[in-house]
Amino acid sequence: MAWYRFPKHISTVTLDGNQFGVQFTDEAGERYTTAPDSYGKRLLDIGIVMAPPPEGAPEDTSKDLLPKEEVQKLADHVSGMKEENDKLRAMLEQSRKERDGLAEQLVEMKAELDDKDEELKAKAEALAKAEAPVPKPLVPVPPAKK
Repeated sequence: MAWYRFPKHISTVTLDGNQFGVQFTDEAGERYTTAPDSYGKRLLDIGIVMAPPPEGAPEDTSKDLLPKEEVQKLADHVSGMKEENDKLRAMLEQSRKERDGLAEQLVEMKAELDDKDEELKAKAEALAKAEAPVPKPLVPVPPAKK
C-alpha cells in the first residue's frame, strides 16, 4: 500500500470497481488516500501523485482490508450468484416465449370457436325456416280401411 495525494479538483476515484476516497486530510488541507501498489501507475496517469505518508496519518490503513481468502470467498459467491441470475433470466425468457405461444393459441382457438358458433347458428336458422319433410316409411303401410 502506498499513499497518494489528490489534486484540488478530485476527491474520489474509481478503478476496476474499487473506490478510493479521501482517507486523511493534513493541516494544510491536502487530501490523501492509500491504494494497493498495483493501482499506482493508473492513479499517476490521472493526476493523483504518490506521496510520503502525511504527518499525523494512521500508520497502517491496510488493517481495515479484508483478508485475501475472504475477498476470494466473496468473489466466488458473487460469481455463483451471477451464474444463478443468468440461469433464472434464461428460464424467465423461456417462460415468456411459452406464454406468448399459449396466448397465440388462445386467440386462434377463440376465433375458431366463434366461426363454429356462427356456423351452428346459421344451420339452426336454416332448419327453423325449412319445412320438416315427411319421412318415408321403411315398411310399406297398407291403405286405411273404410
